[in-house]
Amino acid sequence: MSRVAYGLPGGRWFPPVEIGSDLEFTETILSDWAGSEEIISVALDLFPSGAGERSAVDMSVSGTTITVQLSGGMGRRTYQNRFTATGVTGRVWQWVVLQHVLDPAFSPYAPPPSETFGTPLTWSSGVSMFGTGIVSVATGLVAAGTTQATALPMAAATNIFASAPEGTGAILPDTVTSGTIIVQNNDATNALQIYPPSGASINALTSNAPFVIAANGGRISFSTSAPASQWYAG
Repeated sequence: MSRVAYGLPGGRWFPPVEIGSDLEFTETILSDWAGSEEIISVALDLFPSGAGERSAVDMSVSGTTITVQLSGGMGRRTYQNRFTATGVTGRVWQWVVLQHVLDPAFSPYAPPPSETFGTPLTWSSGVSMFGTGIVSVATGLVAAGTTQATALPMAAATNIFASAPEGTGAILPDTVTSGTIIVQNNDATNALQIYPPSGASINALTSNAPFVIAANGGRISFSTSAPASQWYAG
């Protein structure tokens, strides 16, 4: 059974535990994030650290809820659990949840081996990192322009086009760090032209040439690790 973090003056706290406990705790991601964008990774490191100190042994994320399994620890010690969460746009949130380890036997106090944060435990969704301004999903899009310079700029990880007037298109974002952009063309009649950022290529096409997505539900993934020069469609 998970124990939920709670707020007190001076910060957030996990319920206190006794020496050697191995329990699950639940933390809700900060309210200014919740629902605003997809989480792609969470890292958790503890202070103090070292042999015998409390450590994170497992972590999972569902929606805005982080479940962590914490183990060990020295008595009469207050641990800092530092969470660092990253969203699909590259935004980063960091906060600390405190936890006190009780010592019913009142054992002699031992200083920590290291008064620093330890090696983080990291959870990842497997979703790639996107640049600032990229949202998760955009629907109901209408293609525009008949050249690379006038094509509709895409600003989402998944782009669903409702309409692609004949000859029009869209351009892949030049703000991504790396990752995959998904494009779906729901226009019943017209193909959709997808342009790379200026100076880049898609597959073996010449620089700046568009990749064509078929009408009536055509769906293509565009991946890159070098967005300024090369994209791959498939």
